[in-house]
Amino acid sequence: MTTSLAAVYLMLLLFLQVDGYLFPGNESVLPAVPVFVPGTQLGVDIALAGVSSGGTQPWKADPRLRDEAPAIRLEYPPGQDALAKQARAHLVAYGVPPVPITLRAGAAGADPAIFDLTGKKYTAGKMVGLFDLRLKAFDGEAPPGIDIIIRMGETTATKAP
Repeated sequence: MTTSLAAVYLMLLLFLQVDGYLFPGNESVLPAVPVFVPGTQLGVDIALAGVSSGGTQPWKADPRLRDEAPAIRLEYPPGQDALAKQARAHLVAYGVPPVPITLRAGAAGADPAIFDLTGKKYTAGKMVGLFDLRLKAFDGEAPPGIDIIIRMGETTATKAP
């Protein structure tokens, strides 16, 4: 029995390592493992190392957003790296998969807005609900491989939908 528990524990740790590599920012939430002494009522819940044992999941992908599979670029004012990282964390907390989000320093004084470059209406609407920005038409040539641009200003605020 001890060998079986050890094998399950090792496989779980391996899964968590692979999961952390493929989906950075994803946190597994599993209950503690109950262990009992056979033939008695004595037992204890053992929390596994590296696994959260309670609370809400910080990342739970929005199924409709996942279906659109958007590539999102967060453009932020020069020198505002902390603002960009905070905005990225805000997106992830509200169901945007972290992998297709790229950060890029924009030009100083650029007009803050959200731009839907490829017609992903659900994603664009969700972004308007998460940031204090308006949806605008994009002037110029759209960058290849990008569906949504969120161009932030120094005072751009996040909001809860």
